[in-house]
Amino acid sequence: MTHAEFTAKIEDLIDSKFRDDLIGECNRLFKSGAVDPEPYEDNYRLPKNILVVALENTARQYYPPHRNDRHTPDEKVIRNLRKF
Repeated sequence: MTHAEFTAKIEDLIDSKFRDDLIGECNRLFKSGAVDPEPYEDNYRLPKNILVVALENTARQYYPPHRNDRHTPDEKVIRNLRKF
C-alpha cells in the first residue's frame, strides 16, 4: 500500500459521519450522569476526559464483528503501534 492509498482509505474512514457520531457519543456520555459537570471549570479537562472514552467507544465500531474475519485488525500490529 502506498502512502497515497493509505491516506485515501483514512479519509474514507474519517468522514463527516465519523465526526457527527463522535460528537453524538460525547454528548451521550455527558448526559449519562456518570460524571457531575458542576465542579469542572470552563476549560478542556472534562471535554478531554469524555473525548477519550468516546474515542475508545467509537474505535470498537471499526473492528469487524467476528474474530475469524480476515479483515480483523492484527493485534500484534496494534500493540506495537500503541508504543509509538
